[in-house]
Amino acid sequence: MVDKEIDHRLEMAKQSNEAAIKYSEKAVLYLFYLNGGAATALFARAEESFYPAAVSFAWGAFLAVMCIGISYLYQMIITASWYAPPRSKSFQISPVAQFKISFKTIEIIRLFPILCWICSAIFFVFGITKL
Repeated sequence: MVDKEIDHRLEMAKQSNEAAIKYSEKAVLYLFYLNGGAATALFARAEESFYPAAVSFAWGAFLAVMCIGISYLYQMIITASWYAPPRSKSFQISPVAQFKISFKTIEIIRLFPILCWICSAIFFVFGITKL
């Protein structure tokens, strides 16, 4: 019974780690897109009437990247949680760092990417209305 639970926890840790790698790949890719879009905007130098829309789109893009970054950190914390003893209330994130985090805190962290995504969508809609 104990071996089965340990095997399950190790498998979940492996899957969480693979998901974290996918998030990091997307974060780098979207940062590349964000920088490319910013460079294009700088070269285009549109009229001043587009300034409010450009600022809104920039904040939306920033929040989208923040969403990906926080999701990546959340996934890495979840990966570390699978190595914690079963039924513990907190765990140490890294053997090097003497920082413990509770599962309740993890649930709060999980809400930040959702909030960033909602705000990014709002900035996008605001930017469209300013065009």
